[in-house]
Amino acid sequence: MRNTQLESWSRLQPELNKRQEQVLQALKELGNAATNRQLAKHLGWEINRITGRINELCYMKKVVGHRTIKDTETNRKVTLWQRLNVGFKQAELW
Repeated sequence: MRNTQLESWSRLQPELNKRQEQVLQALKELGNAATNRQLAKHLGWEINRITGRINELCYMKKVVGHRTIKDTETNRKVTLWQRLNVGFKQAELW
């Protein structure tokens, strides 16, 4: 998507839907940072339900990819997602 499309979409979607709220709440409960797999386990959802919500929340600037870590179950590098607007300074994100 182009930046202009994202801006238009975010203006039309000012409020979070139920599933987005659930993912943000799960992030909060997990210490404001978690991987897709951790979120899926916490919520009891399939991982594909998480990835779509995370992408939406990224576009809405509610979460950011904090860093890359190694998933001990899959032995792959994965993104650790961080909630934004929770009182962190930008420097603390990195």
